Amino acid sequence: MKREIHKCAYLLNAVYDYSTKRSTLNASSGFTILFAVLVASLLFSLGLAIAHMSIREILLSVAGKESEYAFFSADTGIECALYWDINERAHSRSILRLRVAR
Repeated sequence: MKREIHKCAYLLNAVYDYSTKRSTLNASSGFTILFAVLVASLLFSLGLAIAHMSIREILLSVAGKESEYAFFSADTGIECALYWDINERAHSRSILRLRVAR
């Protein structure tokens, strides 16, 4: 009879240990999944922010390049008009003559 009680106690203890380890494992794996999702979403947000900043920088550099083309085109036009005004006297009222006359 004592042997049977010891066997039953041993089996109950083994079942209790198994269920305790199993519940600890389930709680631990739930936390691991939550932590993995949190880290993945954080990395995704960081990547998205870097991509957004890169796109803005590219658009800004394209606008700067177009602005530079416009500036140098206007500068060339002014230089050409001044050249023709000074050397060829192409216009009846010169900008330079108006400045000197004042």
